[in-house]
Amino acid sequence: MLYTGSASGSRGGFSSISLSPISRGSITLASTYFHNAPLIDPNYLATAVDRCIYREGVRKEVAVVCSTGTLLGREILDGEAQLEELEKPYTASSTDEYIDARIRAAVRSVHHPMGTAAMRKVVDTNLRIRAFAACASSMPRSCLSLSLPISW
Repeated sequence: MLYTGSASGSRGGFSSISLSPISRGSITLASTYFHNAPLIDPNYLATAVDRCIYREGVRKEVAVVCSTGTLLGREILDGEAQLEELEKPYTASSTDEYIDARIRAAVRSVHHPMGTAAMRKVVDTNLRIRAFAACASSMPRSCLSLSLPISW
């Protein structure tokens, strides 16, 4: 959500982030030709649990920034910056359906795709394995970003 601030034209943004989404996407080969990019379907918000988590995150943001009960909502922010494609700003009475539609239109990943082979060459010029590499995707899931240092 983007909010307009003081007369100076300042703005502030707020984002809800799900650190452990349940929805799972897929990566498949587009063809047998290796130069073709793979088909990536992130499958965001596929589960009711993920949609509920994001929706509750938005409701928390609205409770803080759209309320006259907080200094931020009362004196600092003028309200949500309207984007042309949006019908109306979020309010405390926004329906689940409206929040879901806005989330669906804006959802994206804050993570970058990764793999052990992409981090460093695992074979030499004769295609001999330099060292063994473990795929961090097989590690137990955690809210912490442990997969990045593990895969280096």
